[in-house]
Amino acid sequence: MTFHKVQSIPALFAQTAREFSDKTALRVRRADSLIDISWGNFLEVVCYLAMGLSEIGLKAHDKVCMIAENCAEWLYFDLAILSNKAVVVPLYTNCSDHDLNYILKHSEAKILVVSDDRYLERFLKLPAGTTKIEKVVVVNEIGEHGFQNVVSYNYLIERGRKQGVQSRYPFYEKVQDIKSDDIATIIYTSGTTGDPKGVMLTHENFIANCEGCADAIHVTREDVSLSFLPLSHIFERLAGYYFFLFSGATMGFAESMYTVMRDMQDIKPTIMCAVPRFFERIYHGILDTIEKQSFIRRAIFTWGLRIGRSLHTFKRRGRKVFFGTQFMYGIFNKILFVKLRESLGGNFRFFISGGAALSKDIAYFFEIIGITILEGYGLTETSPVVSVNRERNNKIGTVGLPLSNLEVKIADGGEIAVKGRSVMRGYFKDDQSTSETIREGWLYTGDVGRLDQNGFLKIIDRKKDIIVISGGKNIAPQMLENALVSDPMFSQVIVFGDNQKYLVALIVPHREHVEFYAKQHKIDCASYEALLEHKEIHAHAKRHVARALRDFAQYEKIKKFKLLKDEFTLEDGELTPTYKVRRKIILNKYKQLIASLYE
Repeated sequence: MTFHKVQSIPALFAQTAREFSDKTALRVRRADSLIDISWGNFLEVVCYLAMGLSEIGLKAHDKVCMIAENCAEWLYFDLAILSNKAVVVPLYTNCSDHDLNYILKHSEAKILVVSDDRYLERFLKLPAGTTKIEKVVVVNEIGEHGFQNVVSYNYLIERGRKQGVQSRYPFYEKVQDIKSDDIATIIYTSGTTGDPKGVMLTHENFIANCEGCADAIHVTREDVSLSFLPLSHIFERLAGYYFFLFSGATMGFAESMYTVMRDMQDIKPTIMCAVPRFFERIYHGILDTIEKQSFIRRAIFTWGLRIGRSLHTFKRRGRKVFFGTQFMYGIFNKILFVKLRESLGGNFRFFISGGAALSKDIAYFFEIIGITILEGYGLTETSPVVSVNRERNNKIGTVGLPLSNLEVKIADGGEIAVKGRSVMRGYFKDDQSTSETIREGWLYTGDVGRLDQNGFLKIIDRKKDIIVISGGKNIAPQMLENALVSDPMFSQVIVFGDNQKYLVALIVPHREHVEFYAKQHKIDCASYEALLEHKEIHAHAKRHVARALRDFAQYEKIKKFKLLKDEFTLEDGELTPTYKVRRKIILNKYKQLIASLYE
């Protein structure tokens, strides 16, 4: 597809929609059926909605907060708001009441868009007079409420239709008026301490990032994506949405976080954005299933993995693959690996992994079974992609090569710094934080990393998360945690030890693994919690910890750990939206338990 230079996201959308008018843009679930929406129909709805919003008072540079699950309407509102030269302020559906109130107030939003009455009720419970919200728009049906200024999505569409938007000329005039340096969005980052900061990103930031990604990753109009990560997060919004506007591909939506496997079967995506936690769950699910098979089946699977590992090791090192190895891999591919790929829809070209570090062992496993994962790196302040691996140049264990239109350097202390057109304007109403983060044009990321001899970027850890034990050694906990979650026994791990003599860990094991082991070894306990306290289960976990960390230095080994029965969750605020663990929150919650590991 050939693009003329565009200045804004709505201009990019309009160009794509006109070029691919009859092609499928969106694939959505309505009741029990999948419905295809063409680019032409997509454009028509956005036109109506943009005019409808204008009719209820939306003006240029107004802020519109939006809290909704992933759906076609999320895209409609985003593009309609941007088309009015206004600013989108997305919120997570699981944000706390404190953050909801803070963001509505701090952003000075005039309009709030919510998916249904649940969020309307949450808004109505906020202290009166603390926000500047004048109108609330509800996407789905509106129930009984006591707020007068509420309108529905259907009402806005009808208002737009009555304004004669069929000609679309008013829409294009508005789009042409948007400048590249206009603010498109303010995204409030989920900080571990204090109130969130609003990252201001311009249309130019997003367009530049799409251009850089297009140089790195080849996506065509024939590709199909599946969106399940929250669109309120910068990763999914750029890589799983704006980038596909740029490419003319079809965008599908998972019905919920809990139906992703079914939705992959139905929509059969070729490309999908995901976070490491997603791959960990699939990986451990496969291993748990194999573990419960007969000895013969387990042996065949292990043999297949060993052959696959040999073949891919030869390929990575540029060495000739023996005919026998190639032949045997072909057999295992037909009897084993193709079935695993079919369980994920069967059409994948590649996954894009971001948001947190991906375990090398898990990445190699997917490579062996014939699924490519391109790991990348970015942050909200860089719109977000900084680097990503390429299909034909995928170096597992790194986050790839920097985008062609960005400069990346390693500053003092190993901190990664970035310069380019996709670097944010700054933090909204926070000049001090802006000046601390952007210095002489370079954005200092707070991440520690290094560039190898071939220019691939490797992330070590967050600068603030580096553990310094009392002996003076610096330890990157993320590397230990990734090694441990690669073990089939462990689901989640968080390591502590700053200013202590040794490292300790809180470990959430896979319950199925623990219960299966207990059944095999006739360990009987009154509850799962009691089972985790059993000395044989602890000894079993200790053996797995030792095996997972066998290649690490002695001072990096975990001396003591505690097995937890409950997983860290988004709902409890223990995880970020991309499933990274919030260390300070967990440290505070389990303060006494962690202290007991040093007694």
